[in-house]
Amino acid sequence: MKISEVKGAVTLEQLKQMDGQRVLVPETCNLYGGFGMVDTVRERVDAIDDNIFFGSFRFSDYGKTWIAVADPFGTLEVEE
Repeated sequence: MKISEVKGAVTLEQLKQMDGQRVLVPETCNLYGGFGMVDTVRERVDAIDDNIFFGSFRFSDYGKTWIAVADPFGTLEVEE
């Protein structure tokens, strides 16, 4: 799948307002996807599903090399 074919992707502006929320980074021709958590302080999405191919994605590359879809299951609660 190409980035342009991803349905329901959030905009970068929306992503920047989703700190601490889980998103899905769909697998495309160029990368492996998986669930990640939005970190607006570091301006990236970090892997949360132990997928070794999915490290983190920087906001600066959003829409160029990766895209995110809002998690249909809602906000992920993280226990500390």
